[in-house]
Amino acid sequence: MMARRTDIARYINVSVVGLSGVEKDKGHSGVGKSCLCNRFIRSHADDYNVDHISVLSQTDFSGRVVNNDHFLYWGEVIKNQRKVLITILV
Repeated sequence: MMARRTDIARYINVSVVGLSGVEKDKGHSGVGKSCLCNRFIRSHADDYNVDHISVLSQTDFSGRVVNNDHFLYWGEVIKNQRKVLITILV
């Protein structure tokens, strides 16, 4: 009989796509992309601040930074869920 493996590793890639553009098109407040990313990366899912400044400026949205040329990498975190190691890349 084979021993049960307890060090199973799984990878989850999280991609968050948002609306870019001027305030007239997208509104003055975001939809929570940064909050969602923070919930994956932080050690406690509810340990985040909902009121924070934008990672990108209005100038960034108008330039090449956001126009399919670049992306933001939030990082990775390893979670241990029921003896399964889950690596989350955001």
